[in-house]
Amino acid sequence: MHYTDILDVDKKNVQKARKYSLSIMDEEMSVEEVIRTLHEKNISVEPEEYFYALQVISENTDNEETLINAFPGMFKAFEAHLKPEPPRKFSKDHPLRLYRQENEAMYDYFDDGVHMLRYEFDQAAWIRYAKEAQVYKTHLVRKQNQLYPQLGDKGITGPLRILWSYDDDVKNALTEFEKATLDGHEKAIQSAFYTVYDVTAFLMRIEEKLLYPAAFKLLTLNEFIKMEVGDDEIGYAFIEPPAHSQKERQMMRGLEILMLHHDGSELSGDTILNLSTGRMSLRQLNLMLSHLPFDLTFIDENDLVRFYNSRANRLFPRSAGVIGRDVKNCHPRESLAKVEALIEDLRTGQRAYADFWYPRGEEMILVRYIGVRDSSDVFRGILELAMDLAPFQKIEGVHRLADE
Repeated sequence: MHYTDILDVDKKNVQKARKYSLSIMDEEMSVEEVIRTLHEKNISVEPEEYFYALQVISENTDNEETLINAFPGMFKAFEAHLKPEPPRKFSKDHPLRLYRQENEAMYDYFDDGVHMLRYEFDQAAWIRYAKEAQVYKTHLVRKQNQLYPQLGDKGITGPLRILWSYDDDVKNALTEFEKATLDGHEKAIQSAFYTVYDVTAFLMRIEEKLLYPAAFKLLTLNEFIKMEVGDDEIGYAFIEPPAHSQKERQMMRGLEILMLHHDGSELSGDTILNLSTGRMSLRQLNLMLSHLPFDLTFIDENDLVRFYNSRANRLFPRSAGVIGRDVKNCHPRESLAKVEALIEDLRTGQRAYADFWYPRGEEMILVRYIGVRDSSDVFRGILELAMDLAPFQKIEGVHRLADE
């Protein structure tokens, strides 16, 4: 169902939210003027009404970059005028409850950092602290792979691109913070810490006051239950994974199978598949793909994600929520133009493949994008392969099976 059919909103409130947000975006009013006007006219809106207004604005703007850049001022103006979410009782493993628990844990983590600032500078302690802080990226990855696709299925796009942008600000700030601790300059570390604090606190306020209340209204209980499968796959930040009962796990696994076999097929693990150079069961094929020493993702000719191999310790976490999603919605706005250009190069055959590599901690990541073409040279999609080259860079000498 489309968001316009799901959300029961007061259209007058949506119009007011749109009007005053546009006045900030178009620089017709300052943030302070809008705050004063909202206060004087006693205007308040439900979180889903403001979410609705943002979507309408994004659908009618020629420059989404302007909307994204104006959003902090828009949110500042409306933050105090968003009606609080009523108390809700969530199950212990409800995705929205777990997102909130992670944010609470991150606030506690920031408190620890503030206390560290009061004591004598200890570089080793800051290195440990910054390294531990990187786990919050799991919160962002899970949200981007799980929650955003579900909302995207409801026709929500603009608010997600705004959120994705600020997710990336947090990721980048966390990375720079860790680099600063390794460099060891006290003032630079303090500055990087405050940057992480500011951008993360801002994002968490958006999540708590806007995203989660709107998501609750947009998604069904079954859709949240489906998310739990991928949530466990990707992992959690600062909190313990929910302890599902055996019955719950069986139900979740059944839902996962339904998601992955959305075409209604009734293939069993023992079904024999005739491949171009052999025959094997579906179970054998899945096991083979899950044991490859690299990440594999396939995008079809319509730019939709159709497959990823579910292997232990993936370099780039994936979940079932990404299946069927437009690959362009899986990348931050800063790299979108380059992603589109690469897809076009592979589609037209200008490039057969493209390699990219970069260090990530102790890893050396190689990502290869391969244009997939059939025997008639018709473009059928893109294969993405990602692996850690670091172990291979250490190889020296000769080691044959005969040497065992």
